[in-house]
Amino acid sequence: MRLVHPLLAAALVCSGVALAQTGGPPPANPTPSGTGSTHAPPASGGTDTRSGTNPGGAAMTPPVSSGLGTTPTPEAVLADLHMANQSEVDLGHLAAERAQNKDVKKFAKHMISAHTKMDKDAQSWAKKNKVTVGAPPQDASHQEEMAKMQATKQRLQTLTGSEFDKAYMRAMAEDHAQDLERVSGFEQQVADKSLRKLLTSARKEIASHKREADKLVQKLGTTAAR
Repeated sequence: MRLVHPLLAAALVCSGVALAQTGGPPPANPTPSGTGSTHAPPASGGTDTRSGTNPGGAAMTPPVSSGLGTTPTPEAVLADLHMANQSEVDLGHLAAERAQNKDVKKFAKHMISAHTKMDKDAQSWAKKNKVTVGAPPQDASHQEEMAKMQATKQRLQTLTGSEFDKAYMRAMAEDHAQDLERVSGFEQQVADKSLRKLLTSARKEIASHKREADKLVQKLGTTAAR
């Protein structure tokens, strides 16, 4: 029986102790050093869907609407303008026939001429810029608005004399307040300079109509809703 060299024996003893403490040989796929995690990081160039990053590693930012909302298309703007103009012209014809007060009758005739011109200006812009002026979208908001217009007209058709005058002017004050708010919003949202110019002109005209309507409402002794 041969004796084992003292140094070799000591090495074998140390190896045995180390194996006993670890419970076996080291794992075949060790965790990358320095990460402190058992999950490997995403491969460079890949997409991490959890963080919303693109292949280049930059953050993918979704489109953000402005405080005024999504920018409307020229078609949508002109469709709303056309609907408003047609309503004012339609009610203007009714008031020109039925109004008893001379100032109300004069206002109605002014609405016919002014809104007819505004609609022609919008149609001219559309033709020049190859934009189709169609009906407004049939969403809930527009359907509700059109139903309200129809109800106003039907109600006015049942009235005569001073009652008609008061109801018509109250409707004009309300309608032009709503139109003014909408056109002002469009004016701030659109990017096209020529369309913005058209809207600025319309806003000023509508604001003038609103002031006239408010004065007549007060003169007739009724209160316009805001």
